[in-house]
Amino acid sequence: MKALYACSLFGFSVADAQLTVMATGNYTVGGISDNRIVSMHTSGGGIFKWDAVNGIVQIGTLANGYPAAGRTLISSDGTKVGSSATNAATSFNEISTYNVTNSTWTNQGGLVPTGWDGSVSSTWGMTPDGNTIVGLGWISAASAHAVKWNAQNGVVDLGSMISGSSSRANAVNTDGTVIVGWQDEFDGTRSGAKWVNGVESFIKDNNGDNVGEAGDVSADGNTIIGTGYPEPYVWNSVSGLTYITHPNSSAFFRGGATGISANGQIVIGFLGLSPDRP
Repeated sequence: MKALYACSLFGFSVADAQLTVMATGNYTVGGISDNRIVSMHTSGGGIFKWDAVNGIVQIGTLANGYPAAGRTLISSDGTKVGSSATNAATSFNEISTYNVTNSTWTNQGGLVPTGWDGSVSSTWGMTPDGNTIVGLGWISAASAHAVKWNAQNGVVDLGSMISGSSSRANAVNTDGTVIVGWQDEFDGTRSGAKWVNGVESFIKDNNGDNVGEAGDVSADGNTIIGTGYPEPYVWNSVSGLTYITHPNSSAFFRGGATGISANGQIVIGFLGLSPDRP
């Protein structure tokens, strides 16, 4: 049984930090708001939020029996949750939003009315204000495209540079103009991609070679992080790409960058024996 922890550093020195057990079980944390509300889901389909006053509260579930896909995210003010939830009318899971104030879910659809393996679309990234969600939308049983949702335009197909190959959006910057994720190549290689004002391109190193999947982007969209082979990378629109090196890097010792601060100055991730993530 896994335990889910929260480490509170707000207003304290590191020495005074408090470690809190939020729950035990197979929870995947997706985000935390500025007012310390945590969003998460379980592989079994439960969708939850946690705060220090109310503890862990279930706010939704996947009702069609298929496992959860994507992430469960929360806006910076704690009023909106983005996740994947079951549409009762179709019994397919799709990008959905939850209004914390009135405890209501709204299904936002996908690129097709009904999908495959219980899913039409899935949530992977969200702007801090909760008004834009990016992720994956199925277009056939064997292919999916990166998508972007907002209330004005609904779910929009971001497309694929490679005909017949899939893509996915993993993260989005603050104003929704820069989206990052992955694009499958002709040979099936999964490479990092970015969409700037809707135009897709591969993320390349300083030799002009494609790099691995992109996982996050800074608030201004100028800095992107991701998984290299074998090392994590940081790409910047001005300085280009830098690999985060480790003396033990090899085919069996690799890593990835998984998160970046809003100002693009701090990167977190993992390095270790593949596929373990220390």
